[in-house]
Amino acid sequence: MTEIAIVEANDADAERLRSVLTEFSSLHGIDFSVTRYPTAEEFLSERKNFRVVFLDPDFAAGGMEAARQLRGRNAETAIVFVTRNLLQAAKSYEVDALDYIIKPVTLERLSMRLPRAFCTEAPAKTVMIKDRMGPVQIAVESIHYVEIHGHALLWHTEQGTFSSCGTMKGVAEMLAPYGFSLCNSCYLVNLRRVYRVKGYTLTMASGDVLKISQPRKKEFIAALRRG
Repeated sequence: MTEIAIVEANDADAERLRSVLTEFSSLHGIDFSVTRYPTAEEFLSERKNFRVVFLDPDFAAGGMEAARQLRGRNAETAIVFVTRNLLQAAKSYEVDALDYIIKPVTLERLSMRLPRAFCTEAPAKTVMIKDRMGPVQIAVESIHYVEIHGHALLWHTEQGTFSSCGTMKGVAEMLAPYGFSLCNSCYLVNLRRVYRVKGYTLTMASGDVLKISQPRKKEFIAALRRG
């Protein structure tokens, strides 16, 4: 039995998440025990070990602090932020959260995140590129963004920057199923690594600042809101 906590002040949001979890359970044959906490204080006082904690980092101004305290005492629990606020979602990296989901929660959005929290998860998706130093295997989730520079593709990742040959169109098609979107013709962005969008400027969690082109802004923001 997998122990899951929902830390959510809004009754309707909590019930929607519980309902979607029930759908996911039936679909994948995984038994859940779900406990809901309406306040961060109640959740923190429980001191129970949960496999996954769904938490709104913004609620009652205590959600983010609850996430920090949880991570401070338990490095193994998978934290998933559930929020309507993209800026709050971006803060998931501050507490090494597994991921985030933009409200309203749907089965599709949940299914993209939750399997990674279980031992039965599929191996991490990787891509193989040919860097000038030789072949390099890169985990998709470690990619911040891909940049086209002249005739080269620059892969900005957790492990550093790698260069390969190819076209942006080809890379965009390959990575589209994994939450990547073009913010302009030069940059293909991992949406989970976006920290802030202001006007036509995009700040990544790495601190890199990219430009969003006017023709692509509407489509890019829509993809970001879908989570």
